[in-house]
Amino acid sequence: MSGHMIAHQGQLVEEASGLFATNLRYFTPLAYTIQLCSYFIPPTIWTPRICSTYVVFQGSVVVACLGMVAIMMMIRVYALYSMSKSVLLLISALFVFQFCIQGWLLSRSHGSGPAYIRAISHRGLLDALRRIIRRLADGGGLAPAHL
Repeated sequence: MSGHMIAHQGQLVEEASGLFATNLRYFTPLAYTIQLCSYFIPPTIWTPRICSTYVVFQGSVVVACLGMVAIMMMIRVYALYSMSKSVLLLISALFVFQFCIQGWLLSRSHGSGPAYIRAISHRGLLDALRRIIRRLADGGGLAPAHL
């Protein structure tokens, strides 16, 4: 193995370590702490405007976390296949496709007023879970009606 290849692999390891530290050590715990704290905010504070903004925040956190994990996995797959440019091109195209779909879905997300306000409280979460179980038992599936 040449010195250039070893140096290049070391750079890949450093990049993956930086992404790992950023995602798992700092960003994810902070974002999910904010989300967990939001469950204890009284339902009277949640206006439709705040709900709409919060739904986008939740989706953005998921997209960002999944994106960072996907990049770490891409680096691993790229290294596994001896840094093949064709593999890098394929997994990069899949990543762009995934990111576009997630962005499109995120752009269509919104809070739905009082029903959403009830859903974010503890009691509302249990009610929503019961409705999902009932729908699955009736064979209705999980697809939202507006899509």
